[in-house]
Amino acid sequence: MADSEVFTNGERPFYGQKLLPHLLREVSKSDPQKPWALVFETSDIFKGFRTVNVRDISNAVNATAWWMHNQLGRSDHFETVAYIGISDIRYEIVHLASINCGYKLLCISVRNSDSGYLSLLEATKCTKFVCSSELLAKGKHIKDLVPNLQLVQLPSFDEMLSGNIADYPYDKIFAEAENDPVLICHTSGSTGAPKPITLTNGNWAVIDNLRKIPKTLGRKNQDWSLFNYENRDCFLSSFPPFHATGMIAMALPLLYNSVIVVPPPDRPATGESCLEIMHVLERHHRTLRGLLVPPTVLEQLVQEPDGLQQTSKLDFVMFTGGPLAPSVGDRLSQVTDICQLIGSTETGPLPGLVPERKNWSYFEWQPFYKIDMEAWADDAFELVIRRCRLFTARLTKNSGQ
Repeated sequence: MADSEVFTNGERPFYGQKLLPHLLREVSKSDPQKPWALVFETSDIFKGFRTVNVRDISNAVNATAWWMHNQLGRSDHFETVAYIGISDIRYEIVHLASINCGYKLLCISVRNSDSGYLSLLEATKCTKFVCSSELLAKGKHIKDLVPNLQLVQLPSFDEMLSGNIADYPYDKIFAEAENDPVLICHTSGSTGAPKPITLTNGNWAVIDNLRKIPKTLGRKNQDWSLFNYENRDCFLSSFPPFHATGMIAMALPLLYNSVIVVPPPDRPATGESCLEIMHVLERHHRTLRGLLVPPTVLEQLVQEPDGLQQTSKLDFVMFTGGPLAPSVGDRLSQVTDICQLIGSTETGPLPGLVPERKNWSYFEWQPFYKIDMEAWADDAFELVIRRCRLFTARLTKNSGQ
């Protein structure tokens, strides 16, 4: 398929009608030096970071797609290929390469039990498994559980950049590929076997489309479009890539004008490590605009000597995965906006409005979404989203660039 079928007159396609492989190819040609990520590669944060640009990602995706093609073959019916690795940018590379090769990628948590691994691999009919060198022992252990599993070791990021970087063909258009399955995330398994959740190209189109939700006078929309910065500023995400939020965060620099800051993969993110990263970025004159972290990180951050002072320089902090201690939220709301996400793996976070700081602990629904809180039992209410034909038509109409 010629690029002109997707990028008319050299312009990007309508928002909400993009396929990630085509968008990556177009941006790598039009703006190859656009930074994608600032990667802290070792636990010694003060050693600094590595800047990864769009061309680096594009080259790595092409090399990995050719590698997968040679190692695993190409899939014509969306076979599942599983990946487990340390929390680095290769998750996004493997995801995009898998789409190119016709697979859907199963991102498996390193925290699963043996029964959890078995349940997920069986439920997704997975027979092909990729792991990073750092977790090769884990990969071999899982293969012992499933003898017919084909296990291959993923090249390092530097090896990817030295591989075959010729464009790997991906010839679909959005109309035919919107509902193609491309990613499988899974629930935590805290109440039983982890449940696989399949996401499609359409799910990524929704994320891309959020910028078209109308604005409410005097308010800011609370959705992924918050990460669309005029000056390609940064946000830090500490969610692991096998978590749906972590995977979305890794892809945001392709969809929006932002740069993700990736913490060291060999130590869990804490309030202390986030503060160290904030100091390093400041020293290198990189502007950090937001944090996307679990509430525990924020609770630790405010306990650091200059945690609040550094946080006051941010546009917002965003959290999900559990409640934030009220005393911590009260302190943070004095210096920055607080955004808490509510949603599901299937739907993603529900769009809302950034709450006024005095109301930080509340959700405020997006007025252009038809959300009802229906009485369910006693003082309990059920959140119901109504389909709005007028709003749907507005989002699918081209809004230009």
